[in-house]
Amino acid sequence: MSEAAEPNTPPPVPKSQTKWPIILGVVGIIFGGINVLTAPLYFAQGITMEMSMQPYVDQGLTTAEQVEQYVDKWAPTMKMTAIVGLGLSLLLLVGGIALVKRKKIGHRFVLVWAVFAITALPYIMLKTTAMVSDQFSMILPEDGVETALGIAKVVKWVILGVWMIIPTFIIYWLVRKDVRQDVRSW
Repeated sequence: MSEAAEPNTPPPVPKSQTKWPIILGVVGIIFGGINVLTAPLYFAQGITMEMSMQPYVDQGLTTAEQVEQYVDKWAPTMKMTAIVGLGLSLLLLVGGIALVKRKKIGHRFVLVWAVFAITALPYIMLKTTAMVSDQFSMILPEDGVETALGIAKVVKWVILGVWMIIPTFIIYWLVRKDVRQDVRSW
C-alpha cells in the first residue's frame, strides 16, 4: 500500500514580538542602574555636608554656627531623599530587567515607579530649592542672593518639566489597551 502524501504546508509563522519592552527595559536598566550607583554618594553627601561647607567658613563667607544649623536642618532630608531615590531606582532597574525578559511583573514595577516618580519629584525639587536657597543666603552677599535664587528657580522648573515628561509618557504608554494585551500574552 502506498502512503498518501501529506499536504505540503509551511510551518506556522511565529507572531512577531513587539519591541517596546526591550526599548523601555533598556532605558529603565540604564537610568535605574545609574541612580542605584549614585544614591549612596548622595547619602554620603548628607553625612559629609559639614566638612564640605568648611571652605565657606575658612573664606569668611559664613560662620561655623550657621553651617552647623544648615547641616542640622538639611542633612536628614538629603539622607532620606537618597534612601527613597535608591528604592525607586531599584524598582526601575528590576522592572527594566523584567521588561527585557518579558516578565509581567516588569510592567507593574515600571508603572509603579512612574507613579511614585511623578509624586516624589515635585517634593524633592521643592526641598532641594529650599536647601539651595538657604545655602545661597548663607554664603552670598545680599545683592547676589536674589539673582542666584532666580536662576535656581528657572533651572528647577526646567528640570521638573523635563523630568515629569518621562514618567507621564511611561504611564500613558503602559496603560494603553494594546500594551496591556501584549503584557497579558507573556
